[in-house]
Parts: sequence; structure tokens; C-alpha cells
Amino acid sequence: ATPAKFENAFDVVVLDPPYVSRDCVEAFWAFGRWLAASDAPTAVFLTSVVNRSWLPELGGLRLTAFNLVFTSKLATPLRAFTNAD
Repeated sequence: ATPAKFENAFDVVVLDPPYVSRDCVEAFWAFGRWLAASDAPTAVFLTSVVNRSWLPELGGLRLTAFNLVFTSKLATPLRAFTNAD
């Protein structure tokens, strides 16, 4: 369990869910909101571009120009999304 002292403790949250399913991504977003100091956290979110169409619903998350590069061969390419300016 995450210690209660982390609730509402962060101005920015960085989230990298282990799966790209909508259920998993939404659960991580809920956890990010729990961690954040405000109801509308500034976030950097790493997930598959296949989720792009509905990520704005979570908190205005939009695709960034940042291209993640991995040395291993991932089956699903990941991208960075954010709601920060």
C-alpha cells in the first residue's frame, strides 16, 4: 500500500502503467489524482498511442513530440502524453 503521506503531495505526477488497456490506464490516472496536490494534476503519462483518442477525457492529456526509445523490442510502441503547456 502507498503511505498516506503521499496523498495530495505532488505538483506533477509521472505515470507509466504496466498495461495499455483502458481499465489499467484509468486506474493509474485515478492513482495519479490521489497523489496530486490538486484535482487537475499536471501529468506526464506514458502509454500506447492506441489510447490517443480517449486520453483527453482523462485530464486533457495530449500527445507530445517526445519520442521514447528503448533498447528492447516492445510489442506496443509507447509515447508520452501530457496536459502541461
